[in-house]
Amino acid sequence: MNHEIDLDAIVKAFPNVEYAPEAFLGLVFRLKRPRSSILSFRNGKIVCTGAVYQMREPKATFLIFSSPLMNALITLTISSSTSNL
Repeated sequence: MNHEIDLDAIVKAFPNVEYAPEAFLGLVFRLKRPRSSILSFRNGKIVCTGAVYQMREPKATFLIFSSPLMNALITLTISSSTSNL
C-alpha cells in the first residue's frame, strides 16, 4: 500500500498517546485494562503488544479493538488505502 497515516494528527486528537519520532517511529498508546499497548506506524501497520495471555479472553480482545484510538487508526488506514486505488 502506498499511503501514510498522519500520526501527528492522531497525537492532537488523542493527547494520551506517546509519539517521539526521533526515538521510536511508532505511536504508542498504552491501555490499563487489559494491560497492553497499541503501536501504530505511518505505513498503516498496527501492532498490539503485551496482552499475550490476556488475548485468550474475548473480553480483552474486545476492549483493545473497541478503544477510540484503535477505531480512529483503523478508519484512517481504510480510508487512506481506498483513496489510493
